[in-house]
Amino acid sequence: MRHRRTVALLLAATAALTAACDDAPGDDAALEVGTPAPDFRLETLDRERFYLHQHRGKLVALVFWESWCTVCKEALIALSSAGQALGRDQVVAVAVLGDPENRAAAQDALKGLPVDLPVLLDPGKRVGARFDVRAVPTTALLDRDGRLGLKRQGWDAGVARQVREWLRERVPRRGTP
Repeated sequence: MRHRRTVALLLAATAALTAACDDAPGDDAALEVGTPAPDFRLETLDRERFYLHQHRGKLVALVFWESWCTVCKEALIALSSAGQALGRDQVVAVAVLGDPENRAAAQDALKGLPVDLPVLLDPGKRVGARFDVRAVPTTALLDRDGRLGLKRQGWDAGVARQVREWLRERVPRRGTP
């Protein structure tokens, strides 16, 4: 009888803790396509501030990565290239670093790469959690109204093609209104 009571108390305590964790700030439900992206402010690797809401009216490409991730470098290169090719007046591409305590490792990882985009520091992976990032790299594309348009985990030729096509479909061709 005593054993059952102890088990019941443990189960009740576990349920209460789980419920409390589910209501914790930053533990938003999974972000779905078409829903507004959560606004955020992060410091950059260059010690500047990046405010997501300041980029409304442009397409925003976020790639969540970590300094140890080799495939993340491919995603960074591709998004940097896309941002340059489509025009920075149209597309803002940024890299959200999930292990900012490794600032030096991130700088080393980027050395020699053809990457020209801001690197945002996400301490505690709070922004990553709000975008429901479960693995790196994860790419999130936001439309001009700040709504999630596409989100992909991982990076391969198929994901690269989807990202490129999504961005190109939304950027007017040069010389057209």
